[in-house]
Amino acid sequence: MKLLYFGKLTEAVGGSEQHLNLGEISNDKPTVKDLDDYLKGRYNQLNNQEYRITVNQKFVDFDYAIKEEDEVALLPPFSGG
Repeated sequence: MKLLYFGKLTEAVGGSEQHLNLGEISNDKPTVKDLDDYLKGRYNQLNNQEYRITVNQKFVDFDYAIKEEDEVALLPPFSGG
């Protein structure tokens, strides 16, 4: 699975992109919540950050099951005009 990080989150994880094997998260069918818990355990700085998670460029709920071929992005709050 491809993970993308934006804004201040790149500093928290040390980069803007990484690849992750779903087996690292769970032996079962991992959800967005499982991924979020895994990342917060691996990168403690994420515990103090606000962000939303998208899968394949769509906002999803925490119970959404992720697949190996998915592209997951962590997006900090943003504003525009």
